[in-house]
Amino acid sequence: MNLTQKRKSLISVVLIPVIVLSVLVLAMQVSTNSLKREIIEAFYCTDIYIDDNTYSKYPEGFTDSNFNYIVYHRDLSKPNIHARYNITGQAISRIGSMEVRTDLKLRQVFSWHNFKQGSFWFTYSVIVYDENGDSITGSMNAPVKMIIIKNNGAWEVIEIFEKP
Repeated sequence: MNLTQKRKSLISVVLIPVIVLSVLVLAMQVSTNSLKREIIEAFYCTDIYIDDNTYSKYPEGFTDSNFNYIVYHRDLSKPNIHARYNITGQAISRIGSMEVRTDLKLRQVFSWHNFKQGSFWFTYSVIVYDENGDSITGSMNAPVKMIIIKNNGAWEVIEIFEKP
């Protein structure tokens, strides 16, 4: 075996698996884009999510017609992304009918799965400003890990781990 054949053999042994692994990792990242869009949508959602236990104890607290209250059942085995991340809705509920502006930076760090189940990591920074441009709430570079499963062709979050 001459030097050229050894080089070609080495290239095929090393390069082909690296290319295949790279394509697989890229496919994993792209396949979770719908989950990233859902998280962004949750942050900008203006609905106010109220878990059914809270609503049943204090129904009179959620009658303001300026807001769209969504009563949902809190299920720890299936977290509600909109209820957890509707920062705009939470800010509005604290300051009445004041207009707010939300600046969100969401960065997908990595996802690793077998196209049926796995993990999705991202960080977010969000700042909510009032009408005067003053920040009223926010978080910077908050890391989040979600355990995900694919159910009927869509990613579903079954656990959320978030650093405070």
